[in-house]
Amino acid sequence: MTRCERCDLIERKLANTEERIQLQLRNVELYLELLTRKTRLFGQRLDGLLEKINQVMKPLP
Repeated sequence: MTRCERCDLIERKLANTEERIQLQLRNVELYLELLTRKTRLFGQRLDGLLEKINQVMKPLP
Protein backbone atom coordinates (compact mmCIF):
# COMPACT_ATOMS: atom_id res chain seq x y z
CA MET A 1 0.00 0.00 0.00
CA THR A 2 1.43 3.33 -1.01
CA ARG A 3 1.49 6.39 1.18
CA CYS A 4 -1.33 7.99 -0.84
CA GLU A 5 -3.48 4.86 -0.50
CA ARG A 6 -2.93 4.89 3.26
CA CYS A 7 -3.82 8.58 3.41
CA ASP A 8 -7.00 7.92 1.41
CA LEU A 9 -7.93 5.06 3.72
CA ILE A 10 -7.37 7.20 6.81
CA GLU A 11 -9.43 10.03 5.30
CA ARG A 12 -12.31 7.63 4.55
CA LYS A 13 -12.18 6.23 8.08
CA LEU A 14 -12.22 9.75 9.51
CA ALA A 15 -15.18 10.69 7.32
CA ASN A 16 -17.05 7.56 8.42
CA THR A 17 -16.25 8.27 12.06
CA GLU A 18 -17.41 11.87 11.70
CA GLU A 19 -20.64 10.70 10.06
CA ARG A 20 -21.29 8.20 12.88
CA ILE A 21 -20.65 10.90 15.48
CA GLN A 22 -23.08 13.23 13.70
CA LEU A 23 -25.74 10.50 13.64
CA GLN A 24 -25.20 9.75 17.33
CA LEU A 25 -25.44 13.45 18.14
CA ARG A 26 -28.72 13.66 16.22
CA ASN A 27 -30.02 10.64 18.15
CA VAL A 28 -29.11 12.35 21.43
CA GLU A 29 -30.88 15.54 20.31
CA LEU A 30 -34.02 13.58 19.41
CA TYR A 31 -33.92 11.69 22.71
CA LEU A 32 -33.57 14.93 24.67
CA GLU A 33 -36.51 16.38 22.75
CA LEU A 34 -38.58 13.30 23.61
CA LEU A 35 -37.62 13.54 27.29
CA THR A 36 -38.53 17.24 27.30
CA ARG A 37 -41.97 16.49 25.86
CA LYS A 38 -42.56 13.64 28.30
CA THR A 39 -41.45 15.82 31.21
CA ARG A 40 -43.82 18.58 30.10
CA LEU A 41 -46.72 16.11 29.82
CA PHE A 42 -45.89 14.65 33.22
CA GLY A 43 -45.86 18.15 34.69
CA GLN A 44 -49.27 18.88 33.19
CA ARG A 45 -50.68 15.65 34.60
CA LEU A 46 -49.14 16.42 37.98
CA ASP A 47 -50.66 19.91 37.93
CA GLY A 48 -54.06 18.38 37.19
CA LEU A 49 -53.72 15.90 40.05
CA LEU A 50 -52.65 18.64 42.47
CA GLU A 51 -55.64 20.72 41.44
CA LYS A 52 -57.99 17.78 42.11
CA ILE A 53 -56.35 17.14 45.49
CA ASN A 54 -56.75 20.80 46.43
CA GLN A 55 -60.43 20.69 45.47
CA VAL A 56 -61.00 17.61 47.62
CA MET A 57 -59.07 19.04 50.55
CA LYS A 58 -61.00 22.33 50.61
CA PRO A 59 -63.18 22.50 53.71
CA LEU A 60 -66.89 22.47 53.11
CA PRO A 61 -68.68 25.76 53.86
